[in-house]
Parts: sequence; C-alpha cells; structure tokens
Amino acid sequence: MTKLYITYKDRQELVNDETLLVTIDDYVRSLRDDSSRAVYAHKFLNVCMPSLERLTRIYKDLSTKSMQEATSTETKEELLESIKTTCQMIKDDYVAYNQHVLLDATYEIEYIKQKSKEN
Repeated sequence: MTKLYITYKDRQELVNDETLLVTIDDYVRSLRDDSSRAVYAHKFLNVCMPSLERLTRIYKDLSTKSMQEATSTETKEELLESIKTTCQMIKDDYVAYNQHVLLDATYEIEYIKQKSKEN
C-alpha cells in the first residue's frame, strides 16, 4: 500500500477533514487485522488511495516556489476539487466496506444459530 505523507499545513489546505483521517486509519487497521476483508476494499486500495497520493503529490509539486508562478489558480482549484472528491469516495467506500463486514457477521451468527439447534 502506498504511504501518504501529509504535513499539517498541507492537511489543513488539502483535506481539512479530521473524520477522513480517522476513516483512513480505521480502514487500514481493519484490513491489517483481517486481511481476508481486502476483497471488499478493492476501490479503496486500488483506486482511492493511489489517486489521493498522486493528486496530493502533484498539488504539493505545483505549490513549490518555482511552480507557483507557472500554475494557474484554476488548475490548483480543479486539483483541490479532485482531492475532495477522492476523499468523499473513501468515506463512501468505507461505509460500503462496513456493510459487507456486517453482512458477513450476520451470516456467521445465523450459521452458529442453525448449528446450535442441530445439536
């Protein structure tokens, strides 16, 4: 998985959403604790996080002094909007991921109930 390093200043400007950082942390922790759930996290692992990492890197590159003058405000605003969209995708995907996990738990509970009735 890619590492996403965001300084405090960048986080305030780019993300400015503490719940997103908690969501990413919870998502990664959940996958670390039970890697079998990775099948439900395809979008997060293969689309959202790599995109967020690339967009953040590009934004930071465009923010360097040498690039600031050559970069239009419109370009940076479009980039910020794409970052916000990606962040929302992460939140939405985490909700869907948790629904899959909850459904798995429900099936497991029903299976245990059936097995206990058989004995």
